[in-house]
Amino acid sequence: MVFGLWVIAAPLVLGAPTAFRWTVAVTGILIGTLSSSVHWLERGDWAIVRTVAGMTTILGVWLLTTPFLFRVGGLHRWNAVCVGVLVASLAGYNYYLAGRLHDGGSPAEPNTNGP
Repeated sequence: MVFGLWVIAAPLVLGAPTAFRWTVAVTGILIGTLSSSVHWLERGDWAIVRTVAGMTTILGVWLLTTPFLFRVGGLHRWNAVCVGVLVASLAGYNYYLAGRLHDGGSPAEPNTNGP
């Protein structure tokens, strides 16, 4: 959720171009909403947690690619790339853990339920 708030605020604080600013702001709102919704979900419903983590991972990758699509450079590019990598990495790990817990495993034990 903190990354989502930063993604919303950074283009405004740093003075990004308009199209890039709106794209990144909407992405930040979605990241913040999805990441905070995981805290409200029931902990035993790992399928929904995994879906939300997968969607957040996709948004992190989208954030990573936006500066190249909009041809934005400098501080705006590095900010979007670094935050995109962090969001995609953390959400991807959450996706992995939710999958293991959904299959009846534990994060610390090897998964023996399937291939």
